Amino acid sequence: MQDKLVAFADDLEGLLTGALPEDAFRERYRHGYEAPDIGALMAYVDHFLCDSDIRQKDEWYRQMQEHEMRKMIARLRGGEVADAKRIDFLGYSDGEEREDALSLRRRRKGLLACVVVAALLAVLLGVLLAAARWL
Repeated sequence: MQDKLVAFADDLEGLLTGALPEDAFRERYRHGYEAPDIGALMAYVDHFLCDSDIRQKDEWYRQMQEHEMRKMIARLRGGEVADAKRIDFLGYSDGEEREDALSLRRRRKGLLACVVVAALLAVLLGVLLAAARWL
C-alpha cells in the first residue's frame, strides 16, 4: 500500500510542477482508488484543483496551497498518512504561516487602512469646502 501512496505523491508533485496535466491526473484517479487512503485524500486534492483560478489572482493563497501540497507530498512519502489527511488546502495546517505570506497579508492590511483613511479625508475635505461656501 505504501508504494501506491508514494506513486500518488509522485503524481501530486507532477501536478504541482506542471509535469502531469490536470486532466491526465483526473483520468488516472477517476475510476476508483487503489488504496482507501487515496480516496480519502482526493476530496482535498479536488479542492486544490478547483482553486486554480483563485491561486492565479491571490499570491498569498497560491503560496499557502502550494506549501500545503508540498507538505502533503512529503507526508505521503514518509508514510504519515494520518498527517496528510489533515491538510485541506483551506489554510496552513498546524497553524503555521510562512513569513513571506504573512508579510504579504500585513502589507495588504496596511494598504487597505491607507485607502480607508484617504477616503475619509476626502469626505472631510468635501464637507469643509461645502461649509466654507456657506460662510
